[in-house]
Amino acid sequence: MEHLSSSQISLYLQCPRKYSFRYIDCIEPPFKSAAVAFGSALHSAVAYLGEAKMNRNEINAGKLLSVFRADWEAQKCDKIVFNGESEEELLSKGVALLKQIHEEAVNWKVRGAEVPFQVPIIDPSTGEVIVPVNIMGFFDLVIEPDTIIELKTSVRKWDEESIKNNIQVSIYGYAYKLLSGRDANLQIKVLLKQRNPRIETYPTTRLDDATRWCLNLIREIYESIEKGAFHPTPGWMCADCEYAELCKRKTLK
Repeated sequence: MEHLSSSQISLYLQCPRKYSFRYIDCIEPPFKSAAVAFGSALHSAVAYLGEAKMNRNEINAGKLLSVFRADWEAQKCDKIVFNGESEEELLSKGVALLKQIHEEAVNWKVRGAEVPFQVPIIDPSTGEVIVPVNIMGFFDLVIEPDTIIELKTSVRKWDEESIKNNIQVSIYGYAYKLLSGRDANLQIKVLLKQRNPRIETYPTTRLDDATRWCLNLIREIYESIEKGAFHPTPGWMCADCEYAELCKRKTLK
């Protein structure tokens, strides 16, 4: 293993077997869920908006929506499976959400969009290496002052525990401080694709104890991967899983 990524960590926590299919066996998924395609198209549009703001180029809402629709069409190069929502419904919700993002962004002072990072996994107080590979990821948006915005799409509001324990945001806070020497103002923007689409912003923090807990979790995940621990995690997410049928066929020989 050359490195870990924040998305790999999140996927392993979601389902170790799905992690194995994707990153160990390198099996191409037979389809893409509409939820994943929708989230990717929204992220692309917001990244475009962020880059424009960073370069002091103002774009109107119509241009932003064109980027979203173009990316959605590109997503359709893969087979997309819809689960409860039609393409028309998703596009309508995406348009509504991006109009709200465009309004919010008026006063943003953007320093970066889709900013890549790669940092060692070390004990912040001692410098001791915890895991022998780096961790990589992308900050969705970096805005002044020292604010990291993580975008999520969801059909329901996030509860306090989900905000407090989101591992990606913990990794971003750790990485930003390691790179800049400053604590980040962390925000999770949840784009709710409900009947009346809206955006909820959840400011959050990661104190030293939470960071140490996060780093220890990463170490345990790394060790589990190295040992080949790839059990399934049955639950509601199986309904949209690209590997559900393959997983069901994986039985004792």
